[in-house]
Amino acid sequence: MKGFLRQSLTAMAVVAALGLSASAVAADKLESEKDKVSYMVGMDVGRSLQQIKDELDLKVFMQAVEAVLQGQPTALSDEEALAVRQGFMQKLQAKQAADQQAAAEKNKTEGEAFLADNKKKPGVVTTESGLQYQVVTQGDGPKPAATDTVKVHYRGTFADGKE
Repeated sequence: MKGFLRQSLTAMAVVAALGLSASAVAADKLESEKDKVSYMVGMDVGRSLQQIKDELDLKVFMQAVEAVLQGQPTALSDEEALAVRQGFMQKLQAKQAADQQAAAEKNKTEGEAFLADNKKKPGVVTTESGLQYQVVTQGDGPKPAATDTVKVHYRGTFADGKE
């Protein structure tokens, strides 16, 4: 998260350095190199902020950029901004952790259901550890010893059937 925030702040600094404003040039009127570079940087900034787009008010964002560019007083002091940044980062981290937990629970539930259904299929063997396998073609050669090297052909799949 710190890298993401640093990248976003760097992108905003680039925006400020290039002097972009809320009244951007229309995409079909990018005539000068400055227009094209400005638009390209705007695209980069937009992409870097994509993850938090729902948390941003673009007008307020641009007001802050313009205030900094013009050397005007900002609505937040550096200390207030730091406190907001820390709180926001904690919020993002908590959301990410909750999303990961929800995905883990979903995967666990789906995996357990898959194994329960798969166990019922003919020819599926379940080991004591829970590993399930199915012999497609039984070999008829000599059995390898623990010290032998063997070559096996197998196909592993996820619960959704993808290899």
